[in-house]
Amino acid sequence: MSVIRRVDSLGRVTIPISYRRTLGIECNNNLNLTLTTNVITIEKCSSNFDLEAFIKEFLIYTYGNNYQDFLLSKSMMDDINNLLKGYFNNKLLK
Repeated sequence: MSVIRRVDSLGRVTIPISYRRTLGIECNNNLNLTLTTNVITIEKCSSNFDLEAFIKEFLIYTYGNNYQDFLLSKSMMDDINNLLKGYFNNKLLK
């Protein structure tokens, strides 16, 4: 399927809603743009980040195998998740 879109004065192009729905692109998602010769490829950034696995790995690295004694509440997991999202969103936007 091909669609023609006009670039506005700020360099923005609107992605059709049918494309966004098909790819699961939502507001504030990050997209990867690649330029090759005369082609711009737009891909949704993968969100395969497993927060729980990351935290366990971090705890093992920091505390060794004693991390099992360290309990994480739901609110702590949410706080860590929000902190990481903010960090990575700021890094990707710079």
